[in-house]
Amino acid sequence: MIRSHSDRNIANINSPFLYRHAYNRSKLLIEQYHAELALGFQTIIKSDLPQNKKLEFFGEVRHAVGRSALLLSGGAIMGMYHIGVVQALIEADCLPKIIAGSSAGSIIASILATHTREQLFNHALFNFTAFVNQKKQTLFEQFRRAGREGTALDIKVLEAFLRDNIGEYTFQEAYDKFGVILNITVTGMSQHDPDRLLNYLTAPNVLIWSASAASCAIPYIFGATDLYCKDHTGLINKYTLMNRKFVDGSIGQDLPMNKLSILFNVNNFIVSQTNPWVVPFMDYTEDLRTLHNPILHPLVLLLHRLKEFLLS
Repeated sequence: MIRSHSDRNIANINSPFLYRHAYNRSKLLIEQYHAELALGFQTIIKSDLPQNKKLEFFGEVRHAVGRSALLLSGGAIMGMYHIGVVQALIEADCLPKIIAGSSAGSIIASILATHTREQLFNHALFNFTAFVNQKKQTLFEQFRRAGREGTALDIKVLEAFLRDNIGEYTFQEAYDKFGVILNITVTGMSQHDPDRLLNYLTAPNVLIWSASAASCAIPYIFGATDLYCKDHTGLINKYTLMNRKFVDGSIGQDLPMNKLSILFNVNNFIVSQTNPWVVPFMDYTEDLRTLHNPILHPLVLLLHRLKEFLLS
């Protein structure tokens, strides 16, 4: 009975529509079900079954249930909103072991994957003041730099900030030390170079700071950049041959759900989406029923109709 009922979405209890109207203690029956399931697991743990049988049972159940992942989208300065989501998950002790980030989200994800929970609460990472102050330029200076070098901002400043806050960890080193499965998306600059999801399986020796810098490399703002890795002696070299460079990860795969599902058996996604350009493509059909703001309602309805027109 416990094995057959260990399903995340049994009786459709994960449907978003159940949680859009009342947000506080609104699903007591679901809470009671989870409490009863947890009691069943505790009974098995305390039973006289052989240890290997217990491990086999929980391994099979875990695979059947699947895993959760936190996905942090791009969004430039809007990516700062990820910090509130992350802080709430940490305080509730619900931060998943699998974290993926694109562009601005890759910065937050990288810091989460290279620090202990205790370090995170005191980390200056959640204060981007130093980085922002370093890259402050007048609009004229940005245009002049863009005309001279092709990019408005210096990616070396971003790389220095990332190295100061992340360190020289590779994906494999971070996973071995902190146990977090970090995933960062990057987009190939060439149309023949595939988009990549970097993690300890696909790119174990790549330096995390270089992956995050590449994921943030917005064309004409920072420009394309290289990935770097450690060789067997610890020396840092370029990761790819033939001078292949990468740009903003949000362009190719802002939220890499399919690849995470394949690689890590993820079937439950906690998404923090801060990219404003996705608003016209979101489905507001159900939300419009409870959205009574006289200004927002017509605006959201217009965007929804525009999306339907563009996709028709």
